[in-house]
Amino acid sequence: MISGAKIKQFAGFRQQKKCKDENVFVVEGDKIAREALLSDIEIKAVCATGSWIDANRSLLAQRLSQYDIYEVSEGELKRIGNLQTPNSVWLLAEQPKEQSIKMAFGGLTLVLDHIQDPGNMGTILRIADWFGIRHVVCSNETVNYLNPKAIQASMGSIFRTQVHYTDLNDFLRMCQDKGITVYGATLDGGDVYQTQLQRDAVLVIGNESRGIETELEGLITQKIAIPNFGGTCESLNASVATGILCSEFRRRDKSL
Repeated sequence: MISGAKIKQFAGFRQQKKCKDENVFVVEGDKIAREALLSDIEIKAVCATGSWIDANRSLLAQRLSQYDIYEVSEGELKRIGNLQTPNSVWLLAEQPKEQSIKMAFGGLTLVLDHIQDPGNMGTILRIADWFGIRHVVCSNETVNYLNPKAIQASMGSIFRTQVHYTDLNDFLRMCQDKGITVYGATLDGGDVYQTQLQRDAVLVIGNESRGIETELEGLITQKIAIPNFGGTCESLNASVATGILCSEFRRRDKSL
């Protein structure tokens, strides 16, 4: 069982500042919680209903000595967490350690410039996971990928994708120095379906409203765009555009 004091303590992690100060993040919901338990992240506490605990005893037992388990009601979970819909499990986990970027990665690497919407962030990580893209490099101004909305939108992909935050000027210059093609997704770029695409490449996705920052445009090797076949819609959602472009890179990869 769980005490009122412990519920109050856990409820405090609704605030992102408290999570940042204590170097933790929150995972909520059955699927994402199970993904977290299967990953190598450090779990600090589990709050779950009795039925969820019973159904997942073997999974919980794999690392049982690492964390405390509290049996709670759905009402208590609602007091602790952020989800409005009925929930069965809440996890507190330690934030992964920052990994320095010493070199550009092989294959396709996604670069996110000033992405602000956590839903887009999580969806892009899910897209990266789907297409086997293991590294996503973000500007320091991009939304935190451990934001609760980003975690929910990722559907567990945050546990299989390496996310890095860095100065994109430095990173893209490093890519140029190594001869890696840097593609930029823009509205005025060349037709992606008519563009020769390299296997080892970087794809830059810009801010939802402004696109790629002006200071980075000089570091783009080639601008690419998704043709507007309908001719009426002004632009695509950042995550939708990312999905289409990643699909084309992967389709083309078979023949490169």
